[in-house]
Amino acid sequence: MSRHKFVYCLAVILLVAGGPAAEAQAPAKSHELSLTTRYFRTRPIGRQGYGTETFRLDPRKTAVVALHLWDIGSEGGPAIDKNYFVGMGVEATTREADRIVREVIKPAVDASRRAGLLVCHVTHEWIGRRDPRARKLADEEAQEKSITVSPGGDRRGYEAVPGWRKRIEERAYGEDFLNKSPLARMSESRAIDIRPGEPYVYQTDLLRGIFKERGIENIIYTGFATDMCVLRADGGIEPMAAESYRVFLMRDATIGVEFLDTFKERRSTEYAIRYFEVHFGNTLLSADFIQACFAGK
Repeated sequence: MSRHKFVYCLAVILLVAGGPAAEAQAPAKSHELSLTTRYFRTRPIGRQGYGTETFRLDPRKTAVVALHLWDIGSEGGPAIDKNYFVGMGVEATTREADRIVREVIKPAVDASRRAGLLVCHVTHEWIGRRDPRARKLADEEAQEKSITVSPGGDRRGYEAVPGWRKRIEERAYGEDFLNKSPLARMSESRAIDIRPGEPYVYQTDLLRGIFKERGIENIIYTGFATDMCVLRADGGIEPMAAESYRVFLMRDATIGVEFLDTFKERRSTEYAIRYFEVHFGNTLLSADFIQACFAGK
């Protein structure tokens, strides 16, 4: 048996034993993650296509983000209400998101923990303000935002056309959806536990501060919805990419807000992934990520 394998086996034995030595061994998990990733090549414009890149990431500088894993339609969560287009929208997309949480994101999060990566849970303000576990900025004075993540979605004092934004939102999501739809009762999915020491936030500035303090350089995103919150919400890709974090998207650990006529082909999801692969970074598959987490063990 090689010295490396012997040391690892000893660490596992101590970890299972639960003694003080186990705690001392945990930070030593620092083997590099070798990840094969994909991006979309835009040039030359007459010969576009996919390209691949392999990255070797330091686990100590890498975070995995589970973003907006809402529990609508899942075990223990509020039931789907067909009178409202909220959460992931249609029933098929909601069911698929729940499957992705249980069968894709959870194994990826478990592997992240084993490999010593920082696991972060990013929720929406709607949940975070009500959940005492969520960390908040001490000087927070911001007004409650709309549950939607769309241009002009914030509640502001000035309205060029009074009531117009509310009218459009209720046309899309349902009458008084903030109070009567499953959004009013939703929480984060119970399928993935939030462990002590794992950041649970809903504010970009707080997440940035945590990452800066911990020396994080690489962020791997999972969660929902690909075409909305994953890209644009607080703590999502756009605000973090603006500070030159190396951002990745686990493309089988997400789905967009699909419709009855787009679900089969995943048109919303595929376009959002393409948008990411052009403008922000590279994508990877959960199987490759999990394999990288256990490589060299």
